[in-house]
Amino acid sequence: MAPRFGPGRDHEFGGFRHTLYPHYYGNGVDYRKFLGGTQPSCCWMKGAEVIAALRHFGFASIASHEEENPFGKAISVVAVKA
Repeated sequence: MAPRFGPGRDHEFGGFRHTLYPHYYGNGVDYRKFLGGTQPSCCWMKGAEVIAALRHFGFASIASHEEENPFGKAISVVAVKA
């Protein structure tokens, strides 16, 4: 999947500084099980920054799990706002 990602760019939202990585869908939009958005690309964040963002925006109880799958690493997150 690495070729579908552009270089990271620094971003700030609501006082939270993080890095966004553009992900280009390419021909993936033609795949009948495509689960992406309606635009030709989206932005991804690293898992640790997703967790940091949740903490920054007031989520106190956070559980996460990372695992490998045929498409790369995946993260599942459950967060509860206090």
